[in-house]
Amino acid sequence: MKKIQEKINELEKNIEQTLGFYSSNRDIKLDKFINDFKSAFNKLSVLADLSEDNSQLDTSIETTLGIFDNQKYKLTVSKDITMSSEEYIQSVESRINNYLIQLQSDIERLEYLKIIQDSNVVIVGGNGVGKSSFASYLKDALTDNIIMIPAQKYLYTDFNEAYNFYTAGQSDINIIQKEDMARNAKISNDLNDYNRKNTKIFAELITVLVNEHVLITNAYFGPEKDLTTQLTTLKNVWSIMFPNIELIEDPIKRVLNVKKDNDIYSVNSLSDGEKAVLYYMLQILFVPKESFVFIDEPETYLNSTISDRLWDTLEAERQDVKFIYISHNVSFISSRKNTDILWIKNFSYPNTWELKELTDTELPRELISELAGTQKPVIFVEGTISSLDYTVFTSMFKESAIVFPVEGHLNVINYTRAYNKNKVFNSGKAFGIIDNDLRAQDEINNFEKEGIYTLPFNEIEMLYFDETLMKQYLEDLFYPEEEVKCRIDKFKRSFFDAITLRKQYIKESKAKKILDTYLSNQRVEISKGKTSDQMVEQIIDGIHNLSLSSKIEDFSSDLDQVIESEDYSKLLVLSPLKKEISKGKAVILDSDYIDKMSNKFKRNPFYTNYLKEKYFSKLNKSILESVK
Repeated sequence: MKKIQEKINELEKNIEQTLGFYSSNRDIKLDKFINDFKSAFNKLSVLADLSEDNSQLDTSIETTLGIFDNQKYKLTVSKDITMSSEEYIQSVESRINNYLIQLQSDIERLEYLKIIQDSNVVIVGGNGVGKSSFASYLKDALTDNIIMIPAQKYLYTDFNEAYNFYTAGQSDINIIQKEDMARNAKISNDLNDYNRKNTKIFAELITVLVNEHVLITNAYFGPEKDLTTQLTTLKNVWSIMFPNIELIEDPIKRVLNVKKDNDIYSVNSLSDGEKAVLYYMLQILFVPKESFVFIDEPETYLNSTISDRLWDTLEAERQDVKFIYISHNVSFISSRKNTDILWIKNFSYPNTWELKELTDTELPRELISELAGTQKPVIFVEGTISSLDYTVFTSMFKESAIVFPVEGHLNVINYTRAYNKNKVFNSGKAFGIIDNDLRAQDEINNFEKEGIYTLPFNEIEMLYFDETLMKQYLEDLFYPEEEVKCRIDKFKRSFFDAITLRKQYIKESKAKKILDTYLSNQRVEISKGKTSDQMVEQIIDGIHNLSLSSKIEDFSSDLDQVIESEDYSKLLVLSPLKKEISKGKAVILDSDYIDKMSNKFKRNPFYTNYLKEKYFSKLNKSILESVK
């Protein structure tokens, strides 16, 4: 750091001296320039402090200082005899201003890099927040240790081009790595030109690799096993990925071939995945030391197993490099276990990004990557993407919220709490929806205070058998009124019969739920000298104090009352018989009733609007208020 600070001071002093040449000319407005330079160097000093444990940022700052020191001659303007005084002043101020703007620009880029600390990084964010543009912007810094590897869509190498690169070396590759091919392709809107450049780069990478190997080999006289070149390194890394495929160099044509089962063929004969692996290996091996390397869509053409192994291997091989991945792929993001997640939350044109580190969120990485792209309130629900919960609530709240299925009810509870307490997501709001599961009303009320809402019924399936919805469904099928009434009455009668037959099971389910709830909320108080037996006794005493028998008697009485009075609405609330009703009794209404009703939810707003107003009005109100 001391070395960097000395260079900062030296450059600042040199610029002050250069500007001092113009101090005698009072018409040149130097004060603002002097203040702006001072501010720029103060920012560099702050960055230098942060770079003490960040070798890549340290290298970027040092390289930047060297570049601007070499370019300080641009601040000097000799007055031509043909120049008027006004033209001379304009020329001086223009030169100083251009130099200053470039310096400020590069410092702004380096300031973004200070957030990248000890670990590699995955950049996430929603569409339109400029993830790739962010990498392109940083890569435009003058320092040569910020590299961009674009997403590859076309991998083919034209070895007819190889002769053009016989004298090419690492510096030529680094120039290519600084080029922003993806951005240039967007500007030119020429996919063919983009593919041609990819073909040329692939060929040049291979030829330069063989060039270096040939040069070193020709000058080497030691044991072959001790020879180390980029090519030998590549072969070692490649053998980890594909032990049955051997890379063979052709020192005459300066190309690579592959050998498999004693057959030799061109690298173009490799699969897309194998070529992608080779391409990424070549790019990473040629990255300058102590670099930041941005990789856009690093999983392209690769299955998850190959992708994981590739990037694990390359990270281990190039520990001097900071890998910054740009990806939407949840599987890839979750596979990068030792990386930080950097969320691009907002983007303001042309070059302002709001960055947030997603750390200590108590949320799984794969979920974080999806949440980071969300602009609406979040609803966590039970089940998976194929579950009824997801179908119902995505249909119901598709305009106002994003629904995430997270399997069990404990995940819903914990993730809702974690999201809402995390300062990173302070502009968002999460809600949870869990099954009733015969919960006590006090528990339901407490959950609601945290934004966690309980289904009005024990199971999501019971929503499908609301009497108004059943009636509308059958009317949509153009059944006559009498047939509609007959089918619904027959279904309800069958439902009551099933409940009557399974009363004992339902009571046992209620008892189990009471015990499960108690045990899940119980915390054993550990004090000095308390034995394990005493801890167990503490829990047993708590269970005895639950008055379980009394609670089950009350529940049984309520259930008997529902059956006796044929209170269908309360029957839906108490019933835990989701499979027996949805997969068995529902056929009375229609074949595949659940699937067909799910389609109604997706396509006919009457159904979801009805459910929203009748059962989820409080949740809907909370969601709408959260975005005001």
